[in-house]
Amino acid sequence: MNKSFVLFGLLSCISCMGQYNIGIPTINNYTKQTYGGGTQNWRIAQDKNSYTYFANNDGLISFDGTYWNIFYLPNKTIVRSVAIGTKGRIYVGGQGEIGYFSPRPDGTPKFTDLMEKIPLAARNFDDVWDIVTSGDQTFFRVRDKILHLNGEKFAFYETGNWRFLGSCNGIIFAQDLKNGLLKFQDGIFKPFLEGIDFKNEIIITGIKPYKKDTILIATYQHGLYFLTGNKALPLKNIRFQKEITSEINSIESLENGDYAIGTRNAGLYIIDRMGTPTYHYNLESGLQNQNILSITADKTGNIWLGLENGIDYVAHNDPIRKILPEGPKMGAGHTVIAKNGTLYAGTSSGLHQMQIVNTEDLSINPGPFKLSPETKGQVWSLTEINNQLLMGHHLGAYLRKDGKWINDDYTAGYWNFVPLQNVLPASTMIAGTYRGLSFFTFGDRGWKKQAKTLSFESSRFVIKFNNDIWVSHPYKGIFRIALNENYPDSFSLEQISALHGIKGVNNNYLFNIKNSLIATTPNGILKYDEKERKFKPSPSLDSLIPFKNIRYIKEDPKGNLWIVYDKSLVVVDFEGESPTLISIQELTNNLLNGFEFIYFFNNENVILAAEKGFYLINYPKYKKSKPDIKAHIRKLKVSGSKEEFIFAGFFGNGEVNIPKTDLKPGWKNIHFEYSAPAYGQQQIVEYSVRLDGYEKSWSFWSKRTEKEYTLLPPGDYTFLVRAKDNLGYISEPAAYVFTVLPPWYLTPLAYIFYSILLAGILYALYTYQQKTILNAHKKHALEQTKLKYLQQLEMDKAEKELVKLRNEKLETELELQNAELASATMHLVQKAEIINGIKEEMLKITRSFKSEISIPELKKLIRTLGDDEAIDSGWEQFAHHFDKVNSNFLVALKTKYPEITTTETKLCTYLRMNLSSKEIAQLMHITGKSVELSRYRLRKKLGLQKDEGLYDFLIKIGQDPETHT
Repeated sequence: MNKSFVLFGLLSCISCMGQYNIGIPTINNYTKQTYGGGTQNWRIAQDKNSYTYFANNDGLISFDGTYWNIFYLPNKTIVRSVAIGTKGRIYVGGQGEIGYFSPRPDGTPKFTDLMEKIPLAARNFDDVWDIVTSGDQTFFRVRDKILHLNGEKFAFYETGNWRFLGSCNGIIFAQDLKNGLLKFQDGIFKPFLEGIDFKNEIIITGIKPYKKDTILIATYQHGLYFLTGNKALPLKNIRFQKEITSEINSIESLENGDYAIGTRNAGLYIIDRMGTPTYHYNLESGLQNQNILSITADKTGNIWLGLENGIDYVAHNDPIRKILPEGPKMGAGHTVIAKNGTLYAGTSSGLHQMQIVNTEDLSINPGPFKLSPETKGQVWSLTEINNQLLMGHHLGAYLRKDGKWINDDYTAGYWNFVPLQNVLPASTMIAGTYRGLSFFTFGDRGWKKQAKTLSFESSRFVIKFNNDIWVSHPYKGIFRIALNENYPDSFSLEQISALHGIKGVNNNYLFNIKNSLIATTPNGILKYDEKERKFKPSPSLDSLIPFKNIRYIKEDPKGNLWIVYDKSLVVVDFEGESPTLISIQELTNNLLNGFEFIYFFNNENVILAAEKGFYLINYPKYKKSKPDIKAHIRKLKVSGSKEEFIFAGFFGNGEVNIPKTDLKPGWKNIHFEYSAPAYGQQQIVEYSVRLDGYEKSWSFWSKRTEKEYTLLPPGDYTFLVRAKDNLGYISEPAAYVFTVLPPWYLTPLAYIFYSILLAGILYALYTYQQKTILNAHKKHALEQTKLKYLQQLEMDKAEKELVKLRNEKLETELELQNAELASATMHLVQKAEIINGIKEEMLKITRSFKSEISIPELKKLIRTLGDDEAIDSGWEQFAHHFDKVNSNFLVALKTKYPEITTTETKLCTYLRMNLSSKEIAQLMHITGKSVELSRYRLRKKLGLQKDEGLYDFLIKIGQDPETHT
């Protein structure tokens, strides 16, 4: 074992002193204003969901790559330690506080205080500095004791001064200044170390695995030790001992076998397995401060740093790194080239160079770069032609001769150099300058500039294609220079116009891609047709490269196309079964806009010009570095009259199972927040969402990490979110099932009520309708009755009028009949008088006449005048007319008084006619006395009283209904 450590020391001595790798990873700085906590971050832990937790002065801070949260202890004390436990628990220790956070069903953190479980004798302590979990067992280190939680019960181990607690290879280690290094075995901490005893002033700050039977121990002021079995030996590495002189606060093992060491005031060191420092991250590298309190390596092999003030993320395992030849304050990088084991880098301040030791990964080559003093100024390009290096510089054309850069032409600034022959060595070349084109020939002394130049426009983009030279100017258009055998003395210059397929003069660029001349224009990609001498649309290229505003295309040795468009970089990768688009979004807005440049050192090392230095990409590693992207729904809140969190997104170390939620009515907006922990690569992650039950398709991919819906109708919904990286990997969707409950007026009970109410309303409407119909019928009947009544009244009135008219007619007729009757009666009376007069006269004549023959004849004549039959015949006719006029008086009289005689009937008739006794006597051929006697007898027969008038009685007989038949 001792021989191994000696070998480590010897190898370390061979290494160059004080030189660190030139590749600098991305470092993200998070200030306390960003994460919303205090300054110091004492411990770091990461759970199986890739959420990262920080023990901070203000509380426990969590980060998912997008959202920061802080969880406070009950007394809001400093959180000194944090550890990931089982059953979803996140153990924390503060000042006089021990407990754990676990998730509630609504995603809010629940703090369980463990103080009551600690025996009374051990409850008095200050800060909890370390927490170590092992299955169901959890250990907490305070200054004077270690508290042991086994299941749900506490035990404690007291000593004078516990200074360290940690685990390695399944063993729980602790350090006590009195007893040295101990391990937990059989329920107690036992000493086991021989040799170096780690007592008193040697304070352990970390224990990490080294190899199967060896452990690496870091100490605060005494460097590193190897622990094998029960023996410890110090690491003897000259560079380590010389360079890492600051106190070591923490140590972490990395994925590739290296170790990260956090110091008190010198920043972060990365050492290899021999202890040799390979990287040093400090303020100049991009750290916020150099006092590193805690370190952890996440699942991607990158490093989290808990600082004295802030949190830093070092993308140490990232396939993209920065190269800063001039240091952190440098400007733009423009061009690079490698030749004879030297890497040359042209920047805005001159040409820098360094020796290449490792060609597999340029980033691990030790620096620093050195500036060639004769090249100060803007360097535009570096080109190797005929085994000679040429440099396009602001001050002219430079050639590399005898280890120095010689300016061969001061007349103009040079952009680039292009050989005119396809097979090297070339005899001539052309150079693009600020003023046009210059020609060079190659001889025994190398390249020599010719006197003849072609001055027309600044020629930054020059291409040799077939027998022509093409120049594109971003704002002046495209030019074609046709060379003949006598060039440069004889050539033709032609500006390409719409006749040649190029519509405008702005933003047109030329590239030689896959042995074709390609023009990228604002209208798409065009391909030059040599036969028609015209640029024509290329559907195949447009479908393969679906981008506009392409400024730069370069083909790598494997045929992949590297394309810069709209300040973004994408690779059309042909190495698979079909072309794949790989977007390198980490470099968006970071490349050198307008002066794009890509250099392929080899397949593993691609260098790009950047606004600040250069970027170095390990392309195969980049394609394989798929982060384990998992989309998580972090928060759900609803807002209406107030804002309310429904799910707070705290999962602890448990499974990400979100319970179904019922959302009460009354909200207006529902707001989701989601993320995918892809630290350092968050800018490449895109999200797509869908709300089942409301949306039928996924949304477009976007970097937005929130989604809001307004006034969703009641129903069942499932919110889905998935994440995608720039390599096209799509995660499984995270789901959140919820139900928007209807308001009380849309609940089943309400619908029952509505049904009853509707039935009641329908019944009421029916009843009302029936009543209305009935009332209408009644009203109609009443109207009909009224109408009939009015009609009857009209009819009655008409009838009355008719009756009246009839009565008037009858009265008129009656009067006429009465008049006729009276006239007839008077006629009878008169006739009777006449007859009686005639009879009397004839009687007188008879008495005075003496002739016997004539007397019988006269008597016969007298008898004829008084003949009763004739009288009765006249009476019958009279009686008929009298009954017509007087309502069947005679019939009624005979009906009521059947015993009355005909003579009495005649008397009643004459009396009812109100004839005088004299007139009656004449009509009845009796005397007046006989009339009075007959009246008397008639009264008796009719049963009249003395006070009753015979005339009035007879009038009533005609009017009395009882007397009618």
